[in-house]
Amino acid sequence: MSKSYPTEKTTPIVYGALDKSAIDLSGVRFAMLVVISYVGFCGGGKRRKGLWLCRCDCGEEKIIKSDLLRQGSHGITRQLRA
Repeated sequence: MSKSYPTEKTTPIVYGALDKSAIDLSGVRFAMLVVISYVGFCGGGKRRKGLWLCRCDCGEEKIIKSDLLRQGSHGITRQLRA
C-alpha cells in the first residue's frame, strides 16, 4: 500500500498571546485593511511571523502575516477587483 504525502509544505500555526518582543498592530490601518487582533504566529526562529486578523473596507476578513502587511503584498480583496 502506498503512502500519500502532502503536496504543499505547511507550517503549523500556534495560537496564543502576543509576544513581548512583538509590536501590537491592533487598530493600525494598512491601505484598505484595518488590523483587528493578533491571532498567533507561524514559523520558528528568524522565520517566525505574526498572524493578524484584518478587515477590509469592503467587510471581508482575512488572517495575514505581519511582514505581508508591511510590504503591502497581502492579496487583492473584492473591493479592488470590482
